[in-house]
Amino acid sequence: MEVGKRDLGPLTDHMPVASIGVIAYDPLDPETIYVGTGEPTCCSCCYYGLGVYKSVDGGETWQHCGEDVFAGRSVRQIAVSRSTGEVWASVTESGEPKEHRDGAEEGGLFRSSDGGETWGRVNGLPAIDVSDFAFAPDVPHRIYVGVQSPVQAVGPPEAGLYRSTDGGDTWTKLDSGFTSEPNRIVIAISQVDPQRLYVVAGGAKSSVYVSSDGGDNWTSRRPGGFGPR
Repeated sequence: MEVGKRDLGPLTDHMPVASIGVIAYDPLDPETIYVGTGEPTCCSCCYYGLGVYKSVDGGETWQHCGEDVFAGRSVRQIAVSRSTGEVWASVTESGEPKEHRDGAEEGGLFRSSDGGETWGRVNGLPAIDVSDFAFAPDVPHRIYVGVQSPVQAVGPPEAGLYRSTDGGDTWTKLDSGFTSEPNRIVIAISQVDPQRLYVVAGGAKSSVYVSSDGGDNWTSRRPGGFGPR
């Protein structure tokens, strides 16, 4: 927003939700903003979300989307694909979703091909919480996804890091050197060398994992004092 041209006061005080977990801009249109509601962490005091809000005028006005799918959950990540224009969102169970369980879906990875109006689950991934995902900067149809269950001390067997090289049509679990007991997963891809990835995986074996070959192999680099020992 340009100072002097727009009111820089609160943009979301009118929304019927107390928490915002993520904000994302459309890389092809910076006036289009997506806001995911619900707290991105998970504990007994976290607030659930009511879906996604979208603005096409830089935050002046907002459209409410996805409540029928995401209500009672938390949207942890939103990104717009540069190659397809699809809007993607990762969703988890909230810490206290009991007050609003009208959403039709559990956690997972979802995408919309109509600017957030309607959402569908991405096929080929476990239908459990997804904490993070990232598009490769050099090849947008290469996507990395962190599947986990943050409400459990140890994730289910399906939890882990997944990769698609065809825009999300098929997925491969990346487990060569990666922890078999991941909890929350956070992903970062080097903008200089897109084959180099950094992943923080919480859980019983919390660590930072590094790959230099696009995710085929991983090395644990656990900093001193990082997580439980």
